[in-house]
Amino acid sequence: MIVLDEVLKYIKNKKSSFIYAQPVKHEKLNGGDLEIYYELDHDQYLRLFFQAKVIKKSGYFSGLNQKNSNGKQIDLLEKFESIAGCQTFYIFYNGIAGFKFNHKDCQGDYTEKQLGCTIVETSEVKSLNKVYGDKIKHEILYNKADLKGRPWREIPCCLMKKKDSKGLRIYSFAEINSDPSFRPLNFEKEKASTLSYQQLPPSTDVTKINSTLREKGYQPAARLVLTKTEPNRK
Repeated sequence: MIVLDEVLKYIKNKKSSFIYAQPVKHEKLNGGDLEIYYELDHDQYLRLFFQAKVIKKSGYFSGLNQKNSNGKQIDLLEKFESIAGCQTFYIFYNGIAGFKFNHKDCQGDYTEKQLGCTIVETSEVKSLNKVYGDKIKHEILYNKADLKGRPWREIPCCLMKKKDSKGLRIYSFAEINSDPSFRPLNFEKEKASTLSYQQLPPSTDVTKINSTLREKGYQPAARLVLTKTEPNRK
């Protein structure tokens, strides 16, 4: 299971969101993808998809030309964006001995400690893929003059502030809960209210979206739901 240390730490400290994490129902039947629903406003969520890459001992991230029966992975991520009206990213797991880094974002200074696992938008990875081919050297992602690898803490703050949600699909909580790959979130079981969301039947549109995603090879291992609405504890 992927542990999002930095984004969890940021949210806990800033008290900006509450997090619900779930594995898929049948882990053996699914891949290594992760999805996050991030609440922009009450009952209005953006959907984010992530594909992981782990650094090699040589200092390269490889497999950017990886394919399956549905096509090239990087092209599929762009198709997912179109199908689901979502944003997609790569997760890059780092591990270079002696690597030092310091930089600044909207939350202030940070060091290499925030770069153990970073995110890069799929469009940027595709541009790098055209230049460097199947593999990217670690230093390419962390060039301060043209920084690609971003810390997780930018998801709920500067990343969302920079993004215009125009053209992206907004999901309701009921629609999130209608995905058959995951067990429905049950806040009553957690001794909480249902976050005051109106529980509507799943729309045929979202059912079709999720079905098409699976047909095209989308295989999530887990999802996070980040909501700004605090449950009312009993």
